[in-house]
Amino acid sequence: MAPGGSALTPSRLVVQVRDDPGAHALDLVFDRFIDDVSSVEGVTGAARMVCKDAWDYKLILKFEDTESLKTYMADHHTKVWAEYEPEVKKLVDGPIKQQNFVYDDIE
Repeated sequence: MAPGGSALTPSRLVVQVRDDPGAHALDLVFDRFIDDVSSVEGVTGAARMVCKDAWDYKLILKFEDTESLKTYMADHHTKVWAEYEPEVKKLVDGPIKQQNFVYDDIE
């Protein structure tokens, strides 16, 4: 991280999908979720990763700084996630794990 700069702050959701069609079905749900949260100030984007050996699926929601993440978690996450969690639970095997991180590039 550059001196005086702010680190990107991601929130990560990790689940296990059954197969490629299951990952695609989850993509469709998360496309709507991302549309809903993209209007929240400080949300800068999202990414997803799928391991096609273990079928681990990770959704990463990106925030411009820690304060933006804190505001999202305090004011928006519970309401928005409540709308999507039942649908996500139907598409995954096992628990839904959520974590928040600070991300710094190592140079």
